Amino acid sequence: MKGTSSINHPAVSFTVASALGLLLAAAVCTPVRADDQDGSDGSGDDPSASADTQYWNIFTLKVGHLYAVNQPRESASGHETPETEHLLGLVPSYGRVLIPQRLTFEVALPFFANTERFDTPIDLTLIFPFRFGSFEPYIAVGATINWKIFAGERGEAEGTDVEFVAGFTGGLGLAYIIDDHWVAEIELIYAWIPTSHIVEHEFAQLAGIGYAF
Repeated sequence: MKGTSSINHPAVSFTVASALGLLLAAAVCTPVRADDQDGSDGSGDDPSASADTQYWNIFTLKVGHLYAVNQPRESASGHETPETEHLLGLVPSYGRVLIPQRLTFEVALPFFANTERFDTPIDLTLIFPFRFGSFEPYIAVGATINWKIFAGERGEAEGTDVEFVAGFTGGLGLAYIIDDHWVAEIELIYAWIPTSHIVEHEFAQLAGIGYAF
């Protein structure tokens, strides 16, 4: 019915539970400091070691393109429903290092839009980096929760103005360490949205810069 949200309750509940599990894991995981791993108490350290200072937080801002593959479906109004679509957007995120150079928990709040659709997801991911000098490739896995807003004739065709969905996401990325604080990143992301009656698969390409503190 137009004007109402479309929700697949069992699948959404399962995905939301997974997302809450990621949040809980991040909350209870005590960061492992580099000086704890080698048994050092921090006293008598060489001043030159300051170049290896461990920062525990990173804020990142990326720009990107989203390609969506939609579900086969009938129009509720006779207007065309697209099989695929492209969106552009910004992706601000905050990351918390849990284990240096091994594990980071990230919360991202992307904004993607085109002339017919506006997405406001929350992505919760665990990032597993692998350091090679100044380069740091990484793997990301997690959950996504999304409010998809459809404007005008598109909302009439879909039979709803807003759809609340949840799904699973994963990605491959590469970070380049510019200096102690700044990092440049590129990332490829895939999301599977089993709870949506409209969108099934999403592919995103992102690039941006981050600041560690």
